[in-house]
Amino acid sequence: VEAFLETFHPDWQTLPGVWQYFSQSSGPEQLDSLVQYAKDAAQAECQTRDHESAAKVLHKLATMQADRQQFDAALTTLQAAIQVSPDHYLAHRALGPLLLQAGRYELAEKHLRWCHTRRPEDLSVERALEALSQQRHQASIQLGLARDTKNQASWIE
Repeated sequence: VEAFLETFHPDWQTLPGVWQYFSQSSGPEQLDSLVQYAKDAAQAECQTRDHESAAKVLHKLATMQADRQQFDAALTTLQAAIQVSPDHYLAHRALGPLLLQAGRYELAEKHLRWCHTRRPEDLSVERALEALSQQRHQASIQLGLARDTKNQASWIE
């Protein structure tokens, strides 16, 4: 991967294809170096693009980061995409499930509802909202059990 990057210096026109190819044939360390290259390239690329195009670049970068399970980096990148272009649908749609995964339910719901309002036919948003509801329910059950256990322990003492 590193030799390829040094030789060809792929830009954002070709990086998604490069990512797709190497993600199937390379090891974790090589993919991490490709993500770092993509991050550096995205920073330079975003300076020359309009807001919507910059948000697209950042969304692609966040997808790569999430593929490598760099979830905090992906969250930060998607938030930057939305800051650059507040109406970038794909960034909101990707951010919702990542926030849900991080247990940040209110913020996840905000982004998912934003998407649902704009594209109610998007089944991925509908599924994410259902998952949000289920996870909130599970969290409330666990919280209730934890309170019951604490109350029982104080009663026993």
